[in-house]
Amino acid sequence: MNRWLLGLSVATIVGGLLELLKVLVPFGAVFFAFFGLRLGMQFQAVVVTILGFLGLTALIERLSSLNRIEKGIQSINSTHMPRIEKAIESVALTNVAFQLGIAGITSNWTNFIKFHQPFGDRLEQQLKDSEVATWYIVSTSPLGLLDWKSYFIDAVENKKIDIKWVYHPSDILKTSPAIKAQALMLFGYEPDWQVREQTVEMEWGNAVERLKLMVSQSESNIRLGSKTSAGSWELYESTLPHFFFAFLSVPKKKQGLPSDAFVPNGTFGFVHLYPMFPKDYYDRPAIYFEAPGLFTDTYYRSILSMFDEHKNRGYVQRKHPQDKIGAAKA
Repeated sequence: MNRWLLGLSVATIVGGLLELLKVLVPFGAVFFAFFGLRLGMQFQAVVVTILGFLGLTALIERLSSLNRIEKGIQSINSTHMPRIEKAIESVALTNVAFQLGIAGITSNWTNFIKFHQPFGDRLEQQLKDSEVATWYIVSTSPLGLLDWKSYFIDAVENKKIDIKWVYHPSDILKTSPAIKAQALMLFGYEPDWQVREQTVEMEWGNAVERLKLMVSQSESNIRLGSKTSAGSWELYESTLPHFFFAFLSVPKKKQGLPSDAFVPNGTFGFVHLYPMFPKDYYDRPAIYFEAPGLFTDTYYRSILSMFDEHKNRGYVQRKHPQDKIGAAKA
């Protein structure tokens, strides 16, 4: 910065001198034009001198232009270069996010759930455009995504979308201290831990019942309407701690790929992490991702593995529909 300021000062001084010469040189030319012959100079010498002054004027003008350009460049260096450097850094970070598959990020996870700007509208449009896919949902309590009820029902009943939803049953709060502690940490808006525990148990149980009721009503609509374009519902209960809350959409025609394959195009979703003792219930980072991307690859494999009975080792079990449970055991 000091070097830029020094260069700018020198350029200012030089520019001032050039401007002074631009004023004095024309006076010199006029002086020799009127008084050259009286001073004993020959006519040819006067003409040559005047032409010399005119050439000097052109040279000074050129130098002055170069000086203005130099001052402009130094001004850019001193005032705009930090902005340019920040812009370059921003482009580099954007490129990294693009390679990872990250399409949006927020510190408040409900920005995606409620489709807030600037990325929520993109997620909502993806939901509306999605057809013939499988939607995977990983949650602790189902409460977080019940606001999407209309999207879920429309997807299953009209768009051939299968929904597989894994959650913790409410009674796990009595049998798993780790999952119970995680749930109590997340509901930090209630300072009294005894009241918080009662609130969590009540809201958890209500959320599970609301999910089951939604599934039952939707399946009844499918049967009564004889809908040939309907998808299906599958509910799973987990005894594993869930380190994130996630939604994942995978096109059906791209399913069945090897576990080490890259995430198929058309896949999208979001994941939000569970921080320990957040300041607020909504104060959790959430990341919206799309294929292709290394970040998308990671959570694609992680989420699908939770529903793979050969990998989850019985910690995640299908509870609905009953006929599939029987078929799986057989």
